[in-house]
Amino acid sequence: MNTHEKLKVTCLHHPCTASHSVRKLLEKELGFVYEKAHHTTPARRLEGWTYFTVVRNHWDALTTWFFRTHGQSAEAVMNARWLDDWLDQHENYHEDGRLWFHLGRIPHRDLVVLRFENLEEDLRLLLGTFGLTFHSLPRENVGMYRNGQDYHKVMTLGCADRIYEVFRHEILELDYRF
Repeated sequence: MNTHEKLKVTCLHHPCTASHSVRKLLEKELGFVYEKAHHTTPARRLEGWTYFTVVRNHWDALTTWFFRTHGQSAEAVMNARWLDDWLDQHENYHEDGRLWFHLGRIPHRDLVVLRFENLEEDLRLLLGTFGLTFHSLPRENVGMYRNGQDYHKVMTLGCADRIYEVFRHEILELDYRF
């Protein structure tokens, strides 16, 4: 989590959503301070603060996670068994069928939600409301785990269906499509 005390802004990070790039921008260029928080949950909710987070297409994000655990093997295929094992190991990432909005004391209706798919533009607009500008978003860990592979080509339809089943509410709310 990154905070800017003077502006009363907090960024709540999620894995596989360009969090390294956003964190580097906020800390190095814009004066935010990093605070370690368990799975993006702040210790307390501060009244009058603005909170923002980044979300990403569930299938795409979980493909990145898959390549983190399986390396760059071009033969690796995500299947429903891998996903079920992942779900067992990461219960805190899918409480109540949500991958992104497990934020404890911050109801997601109080969040500004930015999409990974057009992050630089959305981040520029949001930070501009606080008088902050930046030249470009740093590119940290880009393609590091996926080797440029399209998620449609690395997962079975059973795995894709299972992701939809587990995260259906959030996928519909965010209007993501496989």
